[in-house]
Amino acid sequence: MTSIQAHERSARLARFGAWFAEWWRNGAQGSEFGGLPQGEREHMAHDLGLTAGDLERLEGGERDAARLMYQPLKTVGVDLGALGLEGTALLHDLERTCSFCRDRGVCMNDLAERSDDPRWKDYCTNSGTIDALLELQARKSGATGKD
Repeated sequence: MTSIQAHERSARLARFGAWFAEWWRNGAQGSEFGGLPQGEREHMAHDLGLTAGDLERLEGGERDAARLMYQPLKTVGVDLGALGLEGTALLHDLERTCSFCRDRGVCMNDLAERSDDPRWKDYCTNSGTIDALLELQARKSGATGKD
């Protein structure tokens, strides 16, 4: 594969990822992927960096779990727009990690009852990435002189 082909493939995947994220946020109805042949679902999932089972699980109603990820970001002050991360693969990976988290119930309770308590960092598998984003934001702010 040439670098041009790789770039074109990456651009197609990015467009699909943006469409998929928007579709997901708007609450896709029913089993839209379930109507596809198994091979097509597996191919689509592979292109997204998921397994077919992951894709089915996401479609099966884990949307609210993915949205949980935004609360810790807001709590610690990460500005995804300022970092240019809205709609990126990193953000989608954070959402996916959150969707498949075993501590979702604990997280929902902690964030609902005491969102300012950093206790969620003890069990959040995204906490390292969230800390890195906060550090990146601080460096960017320091480089531009903004707060």
